[in-house]
Amino acid sequence: MIKKKSQIDKHDLLAEELRKKSIIGVDKFLITNFRGSLQEKDFTKKPNCSNFGRIHHFKYDCGKDWVNNPLPEEVAAWKLGLPIEGLEKVQIFQNAACNWRCWYCYVDYDCLLASNDRAEFKTADDLIDLFLKEKDRPLTIDMSGGQPDIIPEWPIRMMEALIKRNLEKEYFLWLDDNLSLDFAWKYLTKSDFLLMKTYRNFGRIGCFKGFSPASFHENTNAPSELFKQQINIMSKWVKLGLDMYGYITLTSSKIEGVKTEIRSFMDAVQKEIHPNFLLRIVPLKIGIDFSPTKTRMTASHKKAYENQFEVLSIWKDELQTRYSKNELEQKIYLNKLE
Repeated sequence: MIKKKSQIDKHDLLAEELRKKSIIGVDKFLITNFRGSLQEKDFTKKPNCSNFGRIHHFKYDCGKDWVNNPLPEEVAAWKLGLPIEGLEKVQIFQNAACNWRCWYCYVDYDCLLASNDRAEFKTADDLIDLFLKEKDRPLTIDMSGGQPDIIPEWPIRMMEALIKRNLEKEYFLWLDDNLSLDFAWKYLTKSDFLLMKTYRNFGRIGCFKGFSPASFHENTNAPSELFKQQINIMSKWVKLGLDMYGYITLTSSKIEGVKTEIRSFMDAVQKEIHPNFLLRIVPLKIGIDFSPTKTRMTASHKKAYENQFEVLSIWKDELQTRYSKNELEQKIYLNKLE
């Protein structure tokens, strides 16, 4: 009898297929070209770095209805030893593949297929050379996506490219990860992990795509069984000693039972990652005004968007039962994970 592939098997197979299309050797990566994309319509400035990069301004103040977002600028200022002013501006490069399809993603789905129609292979040296040609350069370089951990060699090569130019103290590297893959442990070497751990001007953030198996599946269209894997992957990164942070999306079309689900999620984070790690997680405010997002919105998605504000209130209340006022108000990077 032929055994049918499970949904998780299919998910893993898709990720491997995307990887094969996204890397040549260990140093050429498929990087998005923004020219002509729906995403480009949302840019306040034209793409830079020959259309392979874009400038983004992170918002610390997310409005009266949301919590502040200190990432990555607060961490960059700490690492670089600089005032925080101006560090909200970052240089973004995006890999051109993702194994999930989050409905609120600001990237065109056809820019997540590892297609050469929307991207080209570039080395880290190529990207740094393009970056250095720009006149007004941010001090933070954000490796985003897509899902950068489809090509976990990418941050290693970026570090090596900056070290080669004696620029490792001048710029801060930041990597966005959706906590979907363990490819780093499959494809990186011990020396790669050591470089990540010892490279001072580097930080990683992993985004929890929901607070329960149901909200996770609704947000990503991935098997709900993978929800817990996000916690397992984050735990592995933290145990390696990297400077790790988290986002969480609090979108859900159903509000019933959310308080119990939030408590269960927080319990798991404190038990399996670290007792202090909740203090390093920032709820990510989801917007629905991005051009790619508008093309895929449903009534259920709109409800999920509206409910995030009520879920945030539950999240904040629950945090106050677990930490002191001083702990909740201190700088995010001061919450130690030793």
